[in-house]
Amino acid sequence: MVDMAAKKELTDKVERMLAGVRAAGLKLTPQLAAQAYAVATDPVEGMAKDAKFDMEGFKNTLKLRAEIEGQWGGKPPSPEKYIDLSYYDRAMADIR
Repeated sequence: MVDMAAKKELTDKVERMLAGVRAAGLKLTPQLAAQAYAVATDPVEGMAKDAKFDMEGFKNTLKLRAEIEGQWGGKPPSPEKYIDLSYYDRAMADIR
């Protein structure tokens, strides 16, 4: 049995991807556009859902730089010193 809601969601995503490709002036075949979409949405290597920032990954990066490179006297700074997610949060609130 085919899950029609899932099929429609996938079709909608592919259509949005194709619309973006056309808007960017790229001349991709539907097959190539589908491959590009698959790469972009891959759960491991693709873009994060809703372009969400990986705060835990960033904290880990700061920690490693402090440990390995000795920056900040070996103590990582707060990530909020470098990034303000309030703009992202407001943008996401506007589209939900």
